[in-house]
Amino acid sequence: MAIINTKISQQLDRTFEESKLLNSLKKNLKSKKVEMEDDLRAKLENKKVKMLDSRPEGVKLEKVVGEQPSRVCPFCLHKLSSDDDLLHHMKIAHQGDMFRCSKCASSLQPTIGWSVEVLLQHLAQQHKLNVSISEAIFNYVDFPQNLHRINCKLCPPPYILGTEGFWLGTDLQQTMESVLKHFDQVHVIKEKSQVVSSLELACRGCDTTFPHTGRLEWGQHVKKDHESLNRPNRSSGPRKRCDYCGEKVVQTENIRHIKEAHKMETFQCKACLEVDPTCFPYSDTIKEMMQHMVMKHGDQFSSYYDHMVYPVTLYGSVCSGKDCSVKGKVIAFDAATIGKHLKVHQDAGGDEVGEFYCRCDRIKEKFKTIEAVKEHIAKRHKAILKWKEANGNT
Repeated sequence: MAIINTKISQQLDRTFEESKLLNSLKKNLKSKKVEMEDDLRAKLENKKVKMLDSRPEGVKLEKVVGEQPSRVCPFCLHKLSSDDDLLHHMKIAHQGDMFRCSKCASSLQPTIGWSVEVLLQHLAQQHKLNVSISEAIFNYVDFPQNLHRINCKLCPPPYILGTEGFWLGTDLQQTMESVLKHFDQVHVIKEKSQVVSSLELACRGCDTTFPHTGRLEWGQHVKKDHESLNRPNRSSGPRKRCDYCGEKVVQTENIRHIKEAHKMETFQCKACLEVDPTCFPYSDTIKEMMQHMVMKHGDQFSSYYDHMVYPVTLYGSVCSGKDCSVKGKVIAFDAATIGKHLKVHQDAGGDEVGEFYCRCDRIKEKFKTIEAVKEHIAKRHKAILKWKEANGNT
């Protein structure tokens, strides 16, 4: 962790030195404005995929000179020599663990995919569905019975089919031997306690995740929470406040909600998006995105700043109320959202106010007004503003 923080600090400290480079690069950059539609087809437009595989065509695994390319099945860990062999193996050996398109159910060759995202692309391209991603999942995708998924947090997304770093269709006890082998060979970690603390227990059907200490809740969730009788009732389950709009969202749908409704307000990793457009590598602050890029991309780039997608606003706001801090600090990324929350306090006779902070800083200095935080950003983060102009959501 100390190494990661040191690298992040070095990157942040070089911000002003990069301003000269920015000026020369900016001459060669042509700004591209992409208008995003709300329907499923527009979100997945122009993303050609091979069925069962979430990678765009042309994206291949790196081949080491002198070695035969190797692909690993995420279900049984069987090794194969090519993408085609892997896809054929999964289609034959793990057909029961695949997601299915309900609109193709009556055809001679019903469409299947190893992940929800693959089916979403199929629905958008083949069936021209003009619906939201959530609606497509709940109405047109048949879930497999086994939704177990285990991710290595030291191998950040995107998790590409055929690579190591994630395991599907098995619980932790069944997979532990392979997990330990992965951490030993890839991350040089042998201590089991360190291994389990670096695991993310996930669900293949939604965005919910659990730490190793929550493996009991994880097991209950993947076995019961997506049964066909429960899936149509999307309003069930615990909810949490969305930081971007203030609405109460079912916890298991939170990340998907942010991806659909608030993509423009997040920092995103361009490098990961180019490799796998179905993933959503996002963060709320530049520090969190730096941590992702250091862990995932290492020394791949001379500067990480030109490989981020920047949010519309570089500031956030919090409620000054003590109760809000105790119960879970209320965060927002525009004046309207924090104002909506503060109105609840005002109607109850409270005197809570919104405090603003810069999303580019390591330490959250508080500002009393939007004007003050904007002035701070304009003075302190001129180079980041230039990167944002070239790579930002506008």
